[in-house]
Amino acid sequence: MAPTVLIVDDDPTLVEMLTFVLERAGFATRGAQDGARALELLNAETIDLIVLDVMLPDMDGFEICQRIRALPNGADMPILMLSALTQVTDKLSGFESGADDYVPKPADPKEIVARVRALLGRTQRSRGMAIPVIAFVGAKGGVGTTTTAVNVALAQVAEGKRVALVELSTTSITAPWILGLEPAQTLFDQIPPKGLRLSPGALQTCTYTHASGLHYVAGHSHSMAPLRYPPGILGDAVRLLQANHDLVVLDLAACVLTRSSEALIQATAIVPIAEHDGLSTWHLKSALEWMAANKLDVKVPGFVLVDRSLGPVKQPAATVAAEVGMGVLAMIPEAATALYHANSRREPLYVADPECPASRAYAELGRRIATTPIEVPVTV
Repeated sequence: MAPTVLIVDDDPTLVEMLTFVLERAGFATRGAQDGARALELLNAETIDLIVLDVMLPDMDGFEICQRIRALPNGADMPILMLSALTQVTDKLSGFESGADDYVPKPADPKEIVARVRALLGRTQRSRGMAIPVIAFVGAKGGVGTTTTAVNVALAQVAEGKRVALVELSTTSITAPWILGLEPAQTLFDQIPPKGLRLSPGALQTCTYTHASGLHYVAGHSHSMAPLRYPPGILGDAVRLLQANHDLVVLDLAACVLTRSSEALIQATAIVPIAEHDGLSTWHLKSALEWMAANKLDVKVPGFVLVDRSLGPVKQPAATVAAEVGMGVLAMIPEAATALYHANSRREPLYVADPECPASRAYAELGRRIATTPIEVPVTV
């Protein structure tokens, strides 16, 4: 989906001209004639960049810029000031109020487009490097993908990070049960009309806070019906969460990869989850082959082996690694009894018993993945 540029100017002719050149260059646009309307649109819609005039009827651009920077989704919003005020002191006031760029009027339309592209490129590269997005993908059902995602996220919260967990399974959801939450609204419920972007307000409606401080977003209600999100929605959700968190964890469970490709593209690391048996290994190998064919394998630092078997017969980790051609990133030890007691109280394992071997393994996995320097591809 094309990046959306908000044009804030009370000159209809200039707004019309900027709308034409930006849309011709491939951007979507929205317009506001004053500061109040601009702030309203920022809360109601997803905006990627703002072109802001300084001289407006209700408040000047410097004040608007300061107000935007105080918003949860405005701290890293790229802002290009466009003004007839050309003195050095005016430019300094613009930068001091929080603007990223300052262009005197009249400005060449080609220059505006070039500066918009440059600002968006720098912002997206910065966001991609700074805010990790970890996508956990199950090789098959029942390997503990959601349990891993929940406990890794909670372990990172315990280390002082602001973490968002998004459950995007294409079938049923289980994280609310583990977390003791009862989500009434889901991301699927907030899908806007065709052609519109997911807004910060809509995402907030389906975000729930666990007692630990973890933010949880339910992808859809408890249903076995497979769902497909419209193009752009998952990307919008991830970018909005990146703006307010230190880490975003995506739980894709045993998803149909083609239905979750947009989420995988947003991820900085893709972590497959498997267990010690031949069927799981076969599914894992197939998933890795699909990722390689779609040029996503560079984001896979290794796979996680979860020990869910109580029996003595297990496929050795070295055998699994050799068959799939990839190293083991982490091994989660067996914790059937501890998980049973935690689930009976609707508590995650890391909350119920943070010192058990499995909880310590989840914590170490989170530390390793959250600092992996895998850059998100930039598309402007």
